[in-house]
Amino acid sequence: MKTNAKLTLTEKVKRFKAIAENAIRMRMLLPYLSNIEYVKKTIALQTKNKAADQHIIDSAIYDLAKLDTKHPDYVNMKAQAKSNLELLKIDILQYDEEFVELAAALKEEEDGATNIENGQTHVSASDLETLVCELIKKDAHNQV
Repeated sequence: MKTNAKLTLTEKVKRFKAIAENAIRMRMLLPYLSNIEYVKKTIALQTKNKAADQHIIDSAIYDLAKLDTKHPDYVNMKAQAKSNLELLKIDILQYDEEFVELAAALKEEEDGATNIENGQTHVSASDLETLVCELIKKDAHNQV
């Protein structure tokens, strides 16, 4: 009869360990999920900004083509328009560099989250033991 009681207690502890381990993994996962969401929002914002800058570039190219060649300040206006256009093109290149960095950051965060979900990242033994003890105490209080 003692073996049945012991087995039941052993099984409860195993179940509590599984519950505790999942709870700890969920806590470990939260920062990764927050970071993933932040990077995705940043990518979306940068995509909008790049599209807006590309529209400005297209407009500047059109305006440059339509400059009045007979205007007395044509040479200066053309030089200024080309200078502005080059600055905008540099912005587009910077967006592209940022997209590469953001994609790498996103992959890193997703890999970290995947490792936690797959159990490749181990939980702290002391955290696990603490949580299991709490679950055992709660179970003992519930049985009284």
